[in-house]
Amino acid sequence: MQGRLSPADTKLLWGAAIFGILIITFSAVLSPVVEQDNSPVPSSYSADPDGALAAYLLLQNLHHPVRRWEQAPAKLDVDPRQSVLILAEPSASTSSADRKALLDFVSKGGRVLFCGPLLEAFFPLPSTRPTFTLTPSPLQAELPSAYSRDADTISIKARAKWDTGDSNSLRLYGRGEAPEVVVASLGQGEVVWWSAATPLTNVSIPNNDNLRLFLNAVSNADGRPRAVYWDEYFHGEQGSLWDYIARTPIPWGLWQLAIVTVVLLFSFSRRSGPIVTPAVRSRLSPLEFVDTMGELYSRAGASPVAVEVPYRRLRLDLARRLGRPSTATDAELSRAAAQRLCLPEAEISATLQAAGEASRASKLAPKQAFELVQKLVRYTQQLKAPQFRQEK
Repeated sequence: MQGRLSPADTKLLWGAAIFGILIITFSAVLSPVVEQDNSPVPSSYSADPDGALAAYLLLQNLHHPVRRWEQAPAKLDVDPRQSVLILAEPSASTSSADRKALLDFVSKGGRVLFCGPLLEAFFPLPSTRPTFTLTPSPLQAELPSAYSRDADTISIKARAKWDTGDSNSLRLYGRGEAPEVVVASLGQGEVVWWSAATPLTNVSIPNNDNLRLFLNAVSNADGRPRAVYWDEYFHGEQGSLWDYIARTPIPWGLWQLAIVTVVLLFSFSRRSGPIVTPAVRSRLSPLEFVDTMGELYSRAGASPVAVEVPYRRLRLDLARRLGRPSTATDAELSRAAAQRLCLPEAEISATLQAAGEASRASKLAPKQAFELVQKLVRYTQQLKAPQFRQEK
């Protein structure tokens, strides 16, 4: 049975490969070019004017404990009393689990800096109404507090308005009856709300008062910095690898690869090649054989037999190499081995004599038998060395 592809299968394989290459080429050529415009999202990754990369790098340079957070709020396992979570104009929708995790974080002493509208979608606080402002407007601090310290005049391009009437909130900055910077208490923590993320954007943070407002929001009342977690999860930056891959053309390429694989499976399979019966290995390995024989000798108390086998083999090897009859005595073999093979006569004679007596004994201690077998085997191995050649 032949294991090679048939001409028809070869043509089908080449056709599928060429078709896949054409699809990938046309997808790359005809895909629309994405124009790089200024993104209005205040992301810590963005270097655009409305981005927030400068604020993030500033915290790093000031040695604030800061990191980006690209996972669900439920996975934020930190000490809330020493942490602050930045939600700069989030755009993604929230689930009930997200809202519960955020509320637990604040209720246990955490702080959230929330910028922009959609506040009611995250916390049980008064709703915010979207608004639109073309240019940032200066705002004067209305109350002295740890958040407005050294930030007398800030500038914000408002994107939302706070509905008044909440007794647990404190207005810090505002225009007319519309508060634009508010601190609201929730349990043991608080939510700091800005009508927009303007003070922390790349274009506005050089303003000294905007910078001071931002640093006050991420620090304790005594000026000690809190651990800052800059949320990118609600900007669409999901933490898993597949979430990133799903926004690229890779899934389409995987679908094409799956189609080609299915075609190959239908056109050629393992049954087209030769069928080989797997070799059956014996369960009796050499080591198992040695263990079995050793157990048999031990149960039978046949230590003399274990000595007799290497003893007779050594005598036979000596007689053959020395040209002596097999009936020669141990003393004769030892004397000839010392003269012609330069082996120590006293040692080999004593070994042969002890082994002969042990092989004829009725009982023998296992330790003594083991030592004799070692000596006999060692002499047998020496006779196989190249320098021990039979003399003519």
